[in-house]
Amino acid sequence: MNFKHYLEKQSLSVSKVAKVLDVPEVTVNSWKYGQKIPTKKNMEKIIEFTNKEVQPNDFYIWNFNKK
Repeated sequence: MNFKHYLEKQSLSVSKVAKVLDVPEVTVNSWKYGQKIPTKKNMEKIIEFTNKEVQPNDFYIWNFNKK
């Protein structure tokens, strides 16, 4: 599941996710809209936070489909 869909499904705000993952809101937004791909460290946080519903490939597929 892509990150944006996960946030919407769980009714999570960008600010809430940013606080939990300890990153700036602008960073979460860049992931949400496919502008950037998380670092390995942040990817591990996302996988844990989403209970493995969001995986690394979800970011790459989202980026690829945008073009």
